[in-house]
Amino acid sequence: MNFTKKKNRKYVVTKTGYFFLILVSTLFIITSFTIKEKNTFEDSRGLFYIDSKFEAALVAPSGKLFFFREYYYNRYDMNKNKLIHSLKYGKKHWRGLPIHIDASVVHPLNKKAYFFKGNTYYRFDIKLNKIDKKALISKNWKGVPNNVDAAIAHPTNNSIYFFKGTKYYRYSLSKRRVDRSAIIGVGGWKGVPTNVDIAFMHSNGKAYFFKGDFYYRYDFNKRKVDRKRTIKKGWKGLIPKLDAALYNDDHDNVHFFRGKNAMSLKINKVLLGAASRVEKSVFKDSEDYKINRGTVGVNWYKGVPTSNIDAALRFKFDGVKKYLFFKGKKYYFWNPVKKVAKGNYIKDLWKGKVPNNLDAAVQDDDNGDLYLFKGDTYYQISINGLYFKKSGKIASRFKGIPNNIDAVRLTDIYGYFIFYKKSKYYKYSMNGRNKVEEKGTLPFELLYTKAQSFLDDKSIAFD
Repeated sequence: MNFTKKKNRKYVVTKTGYFFLILVSTLFIITSFTIKEKNTFEDSRGLFYIDSKFEAALVAPSGKLFFFREYYYNRYDMNKNKLIHSLKYGKKHWRGLPIHIDASVVHPLNKKAYFFKGNTYYRFDIKLNKIDKKALISKNWKGVPNNVDAAIAHPTNNSIYFFKGTKYYRYSLSKRRVDRSAIIGVGGWKGVPTNVDIAFMHSNGKAYFFKGDFYYRYDFNKRKVDRKRTIKKGWKGLIPKLDAALYNDDHDNVHFFRGKNAMSLKINKVLLGAASRVEKSVFKDSEDYKINRGTVGVNWYKGVPTSNIDAALRFKFDGVKKYLFFKGKKYYFWNPVKKVAKGNYIKDLWKGKVPNNLDAAVQDDDNGDLYLFKGDTYYQISINGLYFKKSGKIASRFKGIPNNIDAVRLTDIYGYFIFYKKSKYYKYSMNGRNKVEEKGTLPFELLYTKAQSFLDDKSIAFD
């Protein structure tokens, strides 16, 4: 900032400094408004997966399973294997719980829930729906460390096990102290990973541990983990995810697919800064904001599978445009003129070099090649004749992009892909820079609701 000095030793702002002050003030106002809009949205609907990690879980005496994250909880039906709802702590449920819980467990004797955070525990009376005690862990849980990762009540030996880092601690309910500690997988709990996210007892009598993208089922009779699978496959609807996404440049739309739902947002009609108005659906029939909903394979892309597709992309070659879908063992070319699709086997096209049940697919506008993704691997397909070109690890070709992605799409701006995983998006530059240039969190509605509603374009990674 420029200043001039007068004889009275006071400073006055010059014209340059004046304009600078105006600019800073304007930016402050804009930033403050933006933050307020974002908080309004998050407070009203919630973003359950901010970093895609559960913090605690427990099975109540009623048999209901709850997962906790930040100040939200998910209720999951173990019998029907589906998510019931995702809600915020409130006056009706889990009153008074702190945010960012480390671990939780139901005491097998008094049937109360215990929540652990840092050096403190909270005893929660489930029947009265309130916290009835709060104290230091060291005071009443002798030998249990602070900042534990997870906790689980053993079904037969009258002990509660706490997990932290590479170690577990066995707390004897009769001795009222930790009477054993050892390395996970060495001194017990064979096959259970270190640094777990959560642990809980299932109604089937087995213990479940979650870490990252996977869950581990522990069999007490075999005294080892007897199953390891991805959470998204074993726990239906628990982890919010998209099935597929593509950029449809016939109408300048982005199409998202989730289950039976097909959702469309028009890029050049997306409004900014109106998150607080989403709840009232005031833009449902607005001329300024256009959104279409329908069922994939019926209302949209007739002939492709009607639910849970694996991947989708816009396919362009020599000016001819089609859309390519994948599900299970088959692929489907959808012609926008004929509007029909016929399935053929992936193995017949690529002779076993490309796996079934793909995670995602996209076409590079630069060279026309297709990129198919599954697990930690990408498969590059030449546009000329669609022959298999090569494969490699995602980490080596797309630095910063995680494995086991849910979807990927091309942008309407040359040289970018948008990758999606759980509640996250990653905007990746393909035009020489080859790096993640932006990442963020997807809106609650896109991941959970059937009737997709509006959010600002940055949150949804529009171009």
